[in-house]
Amino acid sequence: VARELMDDERALATLLGEDSGRVLAALQHLRLHGGPGVLMTATARNRPASLRHSVGVAMIAVWLALRLGCSDSIVADAAEAGLMHDIGENYLDPVLLSQPHQLDSTQWRAICVHPIIGSALLREAGTYPERVARAVQEHHERIDGSGYPAATRDISPLGRILLSAEVVAALLSSAENPLAR
Repeated sequence: VARELMDDERALATLLGEDSGRVLAALQHLRLHGGPGVLMTATARNRPASLRHSVGVAMIAVWLALRLGCSDSIVADAAEAGLMHDIGENYLDPVLLSQPHQLDSTQWRAICVHPIIGSALLREAGTYPERVARAVQEHHERIDGSGYPAATRDISPLGRILLSAEVVAALLSSAENPLAR
């Protein structure tokens, strides 16, 4: 999927540039154990667009970690956190994920728990570092405290990489001149 994204998404390939080989290499060592591994398999089968999004976020998270000069361990954790950042969505009503209109407050609350669910799944698996689980929980937080689920400003370094990767992925997926954005 990562190689397909590199071929299909010119903006992503351009962003990763000379680091693309190192990014792809980091993705080869991902752990997919227990429940999270099963859920990623289900995502691949049932929601291929979500898998592509997750792989893209993982690639950008790895690239950011590399550019920041992070250790190999943090780079590996960035890959895993990026890949599994939306794993909690597997427990949501699929209709909510494809709503073409604005969500009501009950629907929005349901969406807001997916980072908590994903984090809990990673902790329960017992094979992922705590910083990966925490980053997954923080991937919709914002440094000004306006994010969710906790509206906190206390975001871990890996959480900051992950939330930044998701924002960059959204910018790159825009139809109109993504590299300029």
